[in-house]
Amino acid sequence: MEYEFDKDPVDDSAIMSIWETNRNENCEIGVFIIIDDNQEILAFQFRDEEIEAKRKILNKPASQRSRDEKESVKDFEISSGVLYKRIGDKLRYVVPKCMRKSLAVRYHDYGGHQGVARTFELMSRRYYFAGMRRYIKQHVHSCFHCLASKTRPGRQLGELHPIPPGKRPFHTIHIDHVGPFVRSSRGNKFVFVLIDNLTKFVILVAMRDTKTANVVKSLEQFVCDFGAPVRIISDRGTCFTSSKNFGEFCNKHGIKHILTSPRHAQANGQVERVNAVLIPLMQSFIERKDTRDWDLKLRQVQRDLNEAQNATTGKSPFEALYGFTPSHDEGALRELSEIELSYDPSHTRRYREIAQEIEQKQERMKTRYDKNRVINVQFKVGDVVFFKVNPVATGDSTKLQYKNRGPLVVTEVLPGDTFRIAELGTHKNRYSTTAQSSQLKIWEPHADEHDEIIDDYEE
Repeated sequence: MEYEFDKDPVDDSAIMSIWETNRNENCEIGVFIIIDDNQEILAFQFRDEEIEAKRKILNKPASQRSRDEKESVKDFEISSGVLYKRIGDKLRYVVPKCMRKSLAVRYHDYGGHQGVARTFELMSRRYYFAGMRRYIKQHVHSCFHCLASKTRPGRQLGELHPIPPGKRPFHTIHIDHVGPFVRSSRGNKFVFVLIDNLTKFVILVAMRDTKTANVVKSLEQFVCDFGAPVRIISDRGTCFTSSKNFGEFCNKHGIKHILTSPRHAQANGQVERVNAVLIPLMQSFIERKDTRDWDLKLRQVQRDLNEAQNATTGKSPFEALYGFTPSHDEGALRELSEIELSYDPSHTRRYREIAQEIEQKQERMKTRYDKNRVINVQFKVGDVVFFKVNPVATGDSTKLQYKNRGPLVVTEVLPGDTFRIAELGTHKNRYSTTAQSSQLKIWEPHADEHDEIIDDYEE
């Protein structure tokens, strides 16, 4: 039911009400014969204790009101039996508690799901109750449609949690796939990227597909060349989540496999930074117009990546790993160069200095990053949340797709502002994943009662 108040004030004579007091039961029973909607609205005010208390004070002569009573009814008026609040030169209908929810639904849910400020402005044109802005804010923040369709404005949740460098080369490696590309003359479509998080040394492998068997084959070759890493960090691609093949490989070599949260690229930022440089570098080696020769010089691409100075370590990945700078294609000029005379045999000291340099840069980066973030985010097990998702490709525009999935529930709190979430319910195959705090929006049920009521017009 909608309530509009453009009509003339209610005539007292049009209302027939009977109030009977049952002294034996010590209770009051209100019996109404409703003539029209305006009288029903008046009836709601009569049944609201706070409004009725103000009405009784206003019915007293001004000389008989106490100081507190005068303050409590300041700017309130009764017109034709209806209590109003005068704000400026206009009267606003004082809304009883039982009508607040329906008005919030009318102006927010059926009013285009506007934000707090707009919904408040629309409601406050005609209505008043203490704490209206806060009530609307709670209603909007508990709206499922808004949580699913809108992105969080302003500062995002969660601080930066840099991955510490390994204690030695290839202690921790990051892996990912880049592609698909045009199928090459050798039948390859993807590049498997492997990066050491200490020296930043890069290994590139051309692949026909992203199946687990090819990934394990490449990693077995890596183990033969450099030994088994302690940790492997990857996204949640199906080739990395296969317990039968990839899991068996990790168990065989005693490797701890860490999966990043879905749709959170910065969790595997090492490969993302390399990928940004990799594609332009690959393009520079392509000679055929159909680009099907992109994998022929992938080794040269790898070489150039490893010989370029890294901004974080101050050394090229090759020098960081081996202690010297390689030479090639120098010809006769090689004899004039003294760079090959520079060799650092103290690998332990060099690795320690690189690790310290990385940690210092990470600390400065974290300080800058956290200035614009909401830190110390606390989600608890049992919290109901909505999870940010990517649009689903349908061949049509995705602008009207929901931006968040939910409702979901937090089932486990993990380190680094990470949480395990799952669909509501207990069915066996329910959806479950991990998410960073920046990808979550909490849902809180609307509490109608407030510990403290603040008049929005006096804030």
